[in-house]
Parts: sequence; C-alpha cells; structure tokens
Amino acid sequence: MKKVFNVLLAFAMLLAMTATAFAAAPTLEISVKDQENVLPLEGQQIQPMSWGGAAAQVTNIELYDRYIDPVSGHFFVVLKVTGYGHDTSYFNGKEVTSTLVKSFTLDGGPGADGFIWSYDCGEVTEPGDYIFTSVYTSTNYPYSQKSFKRIFTFEYAS
Repeated sequence: MKKVFNVLLAFAMLLAMTATAFAAAPTLEISVKDQENVLPLEGQQIQPMSWGGAAAQVTNIELYDRYIDPVSGHFFVVLKVTGYGHDTSYFNGKEVTSTLVKSFTLDGGPGADGFIWSYDCGEVTEPGDYIFTSVYTSTNYPYSQKSFKRIFTFEYAS
C-alpha cells in the first residue's frame, strides 16, 4: 500500500511541476472611429427598377453590423446594399469576399430591392486602425459605382 501511495504522490508532484500558467490574453473591442461614404461617380444616373425591366442600380451602401465571432475570433463586417451589383472589397489591404445573408424589399412587394452581405475579415490580433473598403458596380447599364469606407479602431478592453 505504501508503494502505491508513493507512486501516486510522485505522479502528482510530476504533474504539478509540468503545469504551466497562462495569462489571460487581453481582448479587443471595436468602435467606429470614422466614416466616409463616397457618392456615385459624376455623370452617372440612377436607373430605377421596373417590372420586367432592368435590375436597379446600387444606390446605397450602409453598415448593417460588425462583430467579432466568439467561436472563430474573426471580425465580420455586414453591409446593407440597396440595388443590384457586384463588389470588390478589402480589409486593411487584403481582399475579402462577400457571403449573402438575405435579401430585403423596401415596399414589401415581390422581388428584392437589395441585399445584406457579410464579410469575414479574419482575426484581428493587434490594436489599431483597420480600414474596410468596398466598391459596388451595378449589374446593368450605366454600370454606376458606389463606394463605402469605414475605419474600425480596435483597442484592448479595460
């Protein structure tokens, strides 16, 4: 019995000596520091959608949401885009792709007047200013463009 107790005690001491202490990593918080929406390019007109006609030009882009996913730790930007188009988007100079979240209507009628798009910007590990930009080009003639820019400031939580 004494030998078993001594082996267990030695094993417990061995575990105690190999245990490492981990300091809690500081968490980052998000705040919108600056905002800038660029108007459509000069000389390009907005083409409204009509039944059986062309899809509506992109007329508005706004920040719908932004958050850090608690599971992956990735930062997400969510945009509400009125109209139909395709985008080229960047987070701190790195291209990011959009994922469709849902469509919406402005008047409750059939069809969609716009879309909610989500962007996985990856993990942000350092505090500082991070720039998100997106340029949407409308699907149909006159292929007008609308751009969006936000600067997100990440700081350590107090």
